[in-house]
Amino acid sequence: MSKHLIKYSSIAIGGLAIILVFVYFSQKHNEYRTDRQQTDNHPKLTFNEDEVTLIKTLRTQDGTLLGDITVTGLHSAPPDPSSGRKLDDTFTALYIVKKVDGKDIILYKINSDGFFNTRGKEMEFAQQSFYGYQFARIYEDHFIVHGLANNGKTISDDVTIEWNYAKALFEIQRSHVE
Repeated sequence: MSKHLIKYSSIAIGGLAIILVFVYFSQKHNEYRTDRQQTDNHPKLTFNEDEVTLIKTLRTQDGTLLGDITVTGLHSAPPDPSSGRKLDDTFTALYIVKKVDGKDIILYKINSDGFFNTRGKEMEFAQQSFYGYQFARIYEDHFIVHGLANNGKTISDDVTIEWNYAKALFEIQRSHVE
């Protein structure tokens, strides 16, 4: 009888040890998942207020707030002596930002690497010597920019960034007609 008792006790202790190990690792996995879930996946940007310029608040056709267009690296340059063109309102990065639950969320970004919405990169800025961007026009729910290269002497085609009502996001409008 003592052999059976020792055998069953050993099995019970082994089973208990397996259960404790399982519970321990399950708890650690849940802590890891909780930590990951609490991490905010939206890009974080910290700017000195002097570096950021609010350009315009964008709204839907019914007046609902979409977000604020802000830019960094805003500067004005004197007219180009060869072309006579003035390079006003040139900026190096643009962000459409909306406050959600007290946090600034980036809905759209344009910088030297290209154009990005909440789903990822939409288009690259193909010029070698990036200089910045300029606004061509700004409307209530969309805007038009063009890229500059070679110290502002090379201008890209216009690019329209528009609120897509069906998808509920900003994106490049491929066939915009004014």
